[in-house]
Amino acid sequence: MINDDIKRRIDTLLAHCFNDVLVSDDTHWEVDKYNFDVTVQSNLFIMITISSYACRFLVILHVEKNDNIYQYIANCLQIEAEQLDDRQYYEYLKEMCNNLVGTLKRELNVTIGHLGMSTPDNITSESVQYLYDQPCSYKQIFKAKKQESIFFCSLYLYLDTDNMDLVIPDMAEKSIDEESIEQGELELF
Repeated sequence: MINDDIKRRIDTLLAHCFNDVLVSDDTHWEVDKYNFDVTVQSNLFIMITISSYACRFLVILHVEKNDNIYQYIANCLQIEAEQLDDRQYYEYLKEMCNNLVGTLKRELNVTIGHLGMSTPDNITSESVQYLYDQPCSYKQIFKAKKQESIFFCSLYLYLDTDNMDLVIPDMAEKSIDEESIEQGELELF
């Protein structure tokens, strides 16, 4: 079983990564644990995984398609909400999920080697319910709220029974200087 310290580290790490990918102007996002309820009001689910020989993390971004989320994405893309089409909307959310899990993977790579990451893809609410009903080592959901915009992010952890020595980086021990040094620029060719 996963002990309370590992759960705390996972929660802190996921909240940190979730907060990292949310673009903000002068107001900040409130990111908190949410009472785990797979039926949170969402009509779009984007899933991505991180896997190694010891464990598997499955992350789902839950989004309610509404005017507030459209406005948030339009602001991030620096366009008017009326100009935002469905393709841009879905691409932005998939990229947001990809950045979230990429940040999580980068942090986990410090202590867990040989991690692979999938690409983001939409899944149905029935699939989300199925995943929720399946046994896993740990699951948690976070809610990010800024004014009327709300995102949910759920994480499922599956451990290989032979590998119970899971080590998760402790974000509480990480200094601001270390964090700023580790962040680099992505170079595209």
